Amino acid sequence: MHLIQDGIILYNPADKKVSLKKRPGLLKHLDVGTGAPIDGVHWFEAQSAVIIVSAGRIFKITDANGTFSEITSTTLLPGQKCTFADVWDQINGETRLFIANGTSIIWTNGTTTTSVAGGIAPARCTHVSQMDTYLVFNDLDTPGFWKHSAEGDPTNMTPGLARTMAAQRIPDEVIGIFVRSNVVYICGTRSIELFQNTGDAIPFASMGSTVDTGIVNKDAFSILDGQVFLFNQNRQLINLNGYTPTIKSNSYQLEIDQLGAVTDLDMQTISAIGGRQYVLLNFNDQQRTFVYDILLDCFYEWGHWNTATNEYDMFKGRGYTYAKPWGQHLIGDNTTGKVYLMSPNYKDDDGDPIKALFEFGRKDHGTKSYKLSNSLYLDIRRGDGLAATPHTAAKVQLYWRDNGEKAYGNFVEISLGKLGEYALPPRLSRLGRYRDRQYKIVAGDTADFVLNGIEEDVFDTGRL
Repeated sequence: MHLIQDGIILYNPADKKVSLKKRPGLLKHLDVGTGAPIDGVHWFEAQSAVIIVSAGRIFKITDANGTFSEITSTTLLPGQKCTFADVWDQINGETRLFIANGTSIIWTNGTTTTSVAGGIAPARCTHVSQMDTYLVFNDLDTPGFWKHSAEGDPTNMTPGLARTMAAQRIPDEVIGIFVRSNVVYICGTRSIELFQNTGDAIPFASMGSTVDTGIVNKDAFSILDGQVFLFNQNRQLINLNGYTPTIKSNSYQLEIDQLGAVTDLDMQTISAIGGRQYVLLNFNDQQRTFVYDILLDCFYEWGHWNTATNEYDMFKGRGYTYAKPWGQHLIGDNTTGKVYLMSPNYKDDDGDPIKALFEFGRKDHGTKSYKLSNSLYLDIRRGDGLAATPHTAAKVQLYWRDNGEKAYGNFVEISLGKLGEYALPPRLSRLGRYRDRQYKIVAGDTADFVLNGIEEDVFDTGRL
């Protein structure tokens, strides 16, 4: 496989068969009415609610039907990605949710919002995380340090109970913080330093080692089920296991390098949708979204097909959470205040087509002589029809280019059948001659698409 746009690979470990399919689609669940991008989506377990941030305002979704209300009394910065931390407050006997995205830290118990103030509380903070009963965070005005709250009292910033800690090993600025497996990771652009809770009077201490890679900007990491993924200063996707970084982007590095300078990147992970887990890398400067498939260790590109320009825009999704009690995958919109449900069962993006493209590598059947294509058979799922009008057949287009040509010219249209038309498609014959050929399939109709295999029968002329 050469390129997959708005699709995924399916793999059955039982028979080791591979299929190609459209990516999951989007369905509008609600609109918070800000007309601005969604900056954060978070499942607040203690309140059994989803917290949404848009245009600096904070909203709470309270049920699977999408009932929501605004809980803002103190606002955040518009247009900046949010970080969240659920921390147990022993003093008040409740779990509080802390949110940061560049102004003072905000906390809520689900009914109102309040700024964290006093003591060592930052006026400008981008990252919050939870370590035991501490709130840990950065301070943009003291970029060589990170901070933590009083134990069991995460809004208490009294000096002596709350402390400012130095990132000691390599003197780069602290631009990100996260916690994994009871370890605090302090991220700079060139290195990551690890701290642990020793239980002493000064609770946190460096573990004495650093990870010799950093993050390219403040939003260039994401965590899923304990796995840490980050994008480093060398423009590589890294899977971090303890101290050990493993490069995951080697197979797609050429595509990444062709983007040029990466200055505005944000990452998010999508969990257990259709049994799959993904890391989304949103390159905002270039308006492109690359997707890493964790299970299959491969990459796709996802986008949004713009019917006005006939081009791919950036993928619409921004900010994701899984609301487990409701069985819903929720993802925000990168330009409006909409929140979508995401599912493999949705065949479009809230009415906009998903134009999946699968480009295969060049094939010469082991010889550079001319071949005649006697027949070509595509094992494609049939019989669903269009999503809105199932008694109308969906169609896909098969393109090809020969002998090193840059542009695709010839194509044929293949019917996927109306509802109930399950008969396999006929073999395609007399598709010309070539030395080497590259095929491309485009599936833009609002219908499911699954390709299980391609078989071609050729006659070798023996002529060069």
